[in-house]
Amino acid sequence: MAKWRTYYTWLILMALLLCFMFLLFFAVKIASIKNGMQQSIYEIELKKDRFYQHTPEVDWSEDSAESIVKLNDYERKYFESTYIKAWHCLNTSIKHQCTDCLHDYFGEILIEKIKSNLEEHDEFEAEQVDLSHQLKLNQMTLDRQVISLSDENVRLLKYLSTPKGKLISKKDEISSFDLIFRREDGRWKIIHWVEKTSKPMTTEFEYLDSVRTKQVEVIKNIRGVNYYPSDFPWKEFWKNFNKVDLQKDLDRIKELNLNSLRIFVPYELFGGGHPDEHRLHDLEILLNLCYSNELKVILTLFDFPVGFDLANYSAYRKHLKIILNRFKDHEAIVSWNLKNEPDIDYQYYDKERVDDWLNFIVSEANKIAPSEIFTIGWSDSKNARYLSDHLDYVSLHYYGDPTSFKSTIFELHKQIGDKLILVEEFGHSSYASFWYPFSSSPKEQALIIKQINQQLIEMKIPNCVWCLNDYQNLNNEIFGWKPWVRMVQSKYGLYDEQGRLKLSGQVVQNPEIQLSLTLFDRVKSWYAFIFCLVVLVFLLVTRKFMS
Repeated sequence: MAKWRTYYTWLILMALLLCFMFLLFFAVKIASIKNGMQQSIYEIELKKDRFYQHTPEVDWSEDSAESIVKLNDYERKYFESTYIKAWHCLNTSIKHQCTDCLHDYFGEILIEKIKSNLEEHDEFEAEQVDLSHQLKLNQMTLDRQVISLSDENVRLLKYLSTPKGKLISKKDEISSFDLIFRREDGRWKIIHWVEKTSKPMTTEFEYLDSVRTKQVEVIKNIRGVNYYPSDFPWKEFWKNFNKVDLQKDLDRIKELNLNSLRIFVPYELFGGGHPDEHRLHDLEILLNLCYSNELKVILTLFDFPVGFDLANYSAYRKHLKIILNRFKDHEAIVSWNLKNEPDIDYQYYDKERVDDWLNFIVSEANKIAPSEIFTIGWSDSKNARYLSDHLDYVSLHYYGDPTSFKSTIFELHKQIGDKLILVEEFGHSSYASFWYPFSSSPKEQALIIKQINQQLIEMKIPNCVWCLNDYQNLNNEIFGWKPWVRMVQSKYGLYDEQGRLKLSGQVVQNPEIQLSLTLFDRVKSWYAFIFCLVVLVFLLVTRKFMS
């Protein structure tokens, strides 16, 4: 008995030591966060990459005939850059109620007016971002030190929130400004700023219905797969694009009798507000190869975004516009998914902010490419109704019980009417391990895929299975440190890590294959875990009685 008391004592001491270590770790983390928060606003918000992300569109109207002196191309470019930075500083000052960063871009009298205006509204939290400008030179003095300018058609998005972050109002408006700039110590500074007009932004856009209807008909025939190469899943795909044998994987897709694949474009990896030409070239290579192999592509944008901050809307818009304009006429692309599983983001961001961002992106996409068709991929059917009236079809991801699949689809149709549904992801993991009590098996994976696939065929629902390959290495950045999450995600493929067709792949290839689970199939994923647990309990009990 004395030995067991000793064991319990040591166990309690070890537990206390672990608790102390965890507390110390979190204390260090909190201290570092507080230290970071003490940095000045302009160090955090206005560092170089923040300017890089503020990318509103700027056009120049023809200079006024009354202006004798003209801006040359270099001066115009430098002036435009300074002006956009001034707007970014103003937006940041409004958001943080701090005017420190304004001194480089605004005259002192104007700064005092801005301060006064901020103090009048300090009971609310305001945000704004400028998305477009149309500049016109009115006058420039002969010594080139003072400029009079008009800024027409300035598109402004504005939020007003409570101190707790609850949105009170949102505005999307078009404004016009008269401005005077003076050069001081080599810098252009705004010394006069008057808003002339302001009106709500109209959100109407032209649908090319005949073209879009034809494209939606193509979606009805989609039978595809979600794609990452086995060696380089998720972000690693584009980082190692030149190492991937794309043709081999496309041959596998055709071997499965599939006609489409879904691929992902990570927002940051593709350059954010300034899409990387090298990445765009790689994407074009992939699309060309898909077209030559007679495979259609669903292209998913804004994968892994940095958040839904209003300050980044201009960058999101520019990213969307550049990619859409470049690839909207590519014959391989059958559809665009504008966001993957935004309802998962509800766990980490304010739902109203996420929904506002989705509304903005859908509206902008339809303006930029009215002949293309767009969707959003939802992880939960309960959220799929949102924006369905503004999308060409509804995309659903389903990893639930196969016996509940039909009722899920019927319930969704009650909400969205006759709108076409694409089951954009479905599947099951074949991961099995003695330590993981919820282990599956390749046969169980194949049976679940077969059960859902039969219902998809019966209900004539287009679909993309998740996913083509098992993965050898999954980055902790995506799935975290938990092995029971990371390892399970690595075994959803139709081909294993060695490129061998799994039973699940055979089921997709030939839906007529007959499968059933034996009693041994049902219990074998548990038996090793239960056996080890019984042995451990037996050893502990035996040792206690022997002592």
